[in-house]
Amino acid sequence: MATEVASWNLKDALSDAERVDDVLSWVETEQPDVAAFQEALREGYTQHLARAVGELASLGYAASLVDYEDGDGRADRHMLMMIAKRERLAPVPYGSVRMAGRNALRMSLRDDQAGGTLVDVYGAHLDDRFASNRLCQARDLTRNRRVVDTVLLLDGNNVHRNTAMARALRLAKPIAHLLPTANPDPDVKPPKLKRIGSLAQRMTGMADGRALQYLQEDLGVNGFVDADPCHQPTMPSKRPFLQLDHIMHDRMMRVDDGSFRVYPHNDLSDHRAISARLLVAQQPIDA
Repeated sequence: MATEVASWNLKDALSDAERVDDVLSWVETEQPDVAAFQEALREGYTQHLARAVGELASLGYAASLVDYEDGDGRADRHMLMMIAKRERLAPVPYGSVRMAGRNALRMSLRDDQAGGTLVDVYGAHLDDRFASNRLCQARDLTRNRRVVDTVLLLDGNNVHRNTAMARALRLAKPIAHLLPTANPDPDVKPPKLKRIGSLAQRMTGMADGRALQYLQEDLGVNGFVDADPCHQPTMPSKRPFLQLDHIMHDRMMRVDDGSFRVYPHNDLSDHRAISARLLVAQQPIDA
């Protein structure tokens, strides 16, 4: 049985009445079996959440939600959501993972056409500031994985290190670190130059690719494959040049030919949505 998966950083869309409707319309149109929504809403801004969950239920979806519970001292707190079609849920469908100072989610699906075998799907948002945190989070996310088909739906804040864009960003890193940076407090708007400096340092740091390398290479035969071998950019949404969002599957799964998709720009978020149709592979595939 094919499994339709999707991932989208919503930039807190479920905290906004108008954008909630846009998200629900997207789900109704695309009908993923399972999806992860990073930054689904801002912690404390949950006035539209009950309506969103109710509408999702009417579309046949179960929802799981968790606070990031970041330990980094920043005031901008977000929540992660995963949804899955109820008809595909395993008997014990939900789980959470603590990964180096941040929470992630797991939803387990069953494949009735393959004798009820399980597929574990993890939704996660890796750290946007420190490469060491991203690597630790990638390790924690996969440390206790079960011996079943596994999929990762990530806002990885990481670029594959061998791409041309990653090489260019690494060359720019010394210059970026000469710029002043801002205190990461969303309630205090810093000067423009400091905002640019903070963004430049974060972006050039994402080019190390270490977390993705760990997931693809360091785990060996237990590693993952990026569903998009072309590494199409997903961020910023209007004129993307960074592939920060990733669908990764283990080597006993494969992408149905031509099914991987990066969606067009949508004002709802500064990330583009991605999706793919995954199948069970007849034999382990190469990364």
